[in-house]
Amino acid sequence: MNLLAIAAASLLVADALRRLGSATIGTAVGAATAVNPILGEIGGTALSEAPYIFFTSVALWATVSTRSGRTRPRLALATVFALLALLTRSIGLSVIAAVVVAVLRRARIGTILATIALSTAVVAWWFWYTTSVGSTTIGHTYATDLAHAPQHIGEAIHHAAVSAKDYFFRIPAYQLGVPDIPGTNLDTQLLAAGLAVLLVAGFLALIGIWPEAATMLLGSTAILLVWPWPVMRLMNPLIPWTLAAVCLGTADIAARLGAKNPRRFVVALSIVIAGLGVMNAATRAIRTAGCRSAGPYTDEACFYRTERDFVRAADFVRDSVPSSAVIYTTKPSVVYVLTGRQGLPLQSLDADEFERFLNGGRGSHVIISALAADDYRAAFRVIEARCHEVTAPKVLSRALVLTPRIPTSRDPDACPALMRFSSAVDSE
Repeated sequence: MNLLAIAAASLLVADALRRLGSATIGTAVGAATAVNPILGEIGGTALSEAPYIFFTSVALWATVSTRSGRTRPRLALATVFALLALLTRSIGLSVIAAVVVAVLRRARIGTILATIALSTAVVAWWFWYTTSVGSTTIGHTYATDLAHAPQHIGEAIHHAAVSAKDYFFRIPAYQLGVPDIPGTNLDTQLLAAGLAVLLVAGFLALIGIWPEAATMLLGSTAILLVWPWPVMRLMNPLIPWTLAAVCLGTADIAARLGAKNPRRFVVALSIVIAGLGVMNAATRAIRTAGCRSAGPYTDEACFYRTERDFVRAADFVRDSVPSSAVIYTTKPSVVYVLTGRQGLPLQSLDADEFERFLNGGRGSHVIISALAADDYRAAFRVIEARCHEVTAPKVLSRALVLTPRIPTSRDPDACPALMRFSSAVDSE
């Protein structure tokens, strides 16, 4: 289903650009989107990106199709799918903003008021729901994540600048699927700089021909910059419209430089991007096949050390800990799948909960891992303050398994292990 959603999104974006007057650019964007390796991986995994991309594509396509008549039903379609996009990923707020722009441009006052009222009600309910379930939900919710955002204007500006840099230099690899040259960042920096010119020109072109898509891109960028930490996954749903902006920017710059047929440059660029995408996808497929046959958690080419150490810690729990054990961890569901042991969110391990842990409470073990650095730090400080009361039966460079230490035992306390773990993580 996700593969079909990605394929449908490619066709919808291509058709929208065709309706806007450029069949060549639409075909180029559709082709580059269809073979994009990141979207290919999304289509093969059970993640929310694929339906989000599909819902967004339908909503934005509907804003274009209103120009050929049947305005009210098409705007209704756009509104429904924009709300579905929001309920799939909260970054869908930008899609709602795009649809509101379309409604303001083409609808009567009654339709405008109804759309704004419905959107406001759904957004308010959604954030009320995510806030209310935050205390009982394992892992992240959008509301609890935003609570970690900078609270002062100076911090917010600095945070946005750092996030912009992180996202900017990942556009070639995480948006277009261009392979990196190992051992150097120069290629990434040069590509990102060139793409920045095309993206700015393409964004300005979108404002003129497809303001709804421009609004969605602008809103999504703003949300990415205010988010508490850069998450590359949040960039993935923007791939079709990033490609559209790149192609439009190429055509615009070529025309300004006096090219007689600027669309030829778009075709050439799309062939290059599609070719690199196919090569990248083939490389990923070969690597994935090798990882499956060789044991993915032992090979650096398959997973980073942090991920491998987390799995090795889980393997220790599976092989050496009673089946009745309950594990505090940042990834309770993953630990359950890997070990069969019940998990508790590490975020709940405050001072009172840690006291109960030491005295035989619900949990029996703790997995401290750098896999989710922002989630473990509060619990780490609680444990570190009483490190002489726990021992570490399994010590890895990026993960520790901890359990209460019996005072009369000869097991060493976990203080040195925690210190080495903290130093290793902070040095990354």
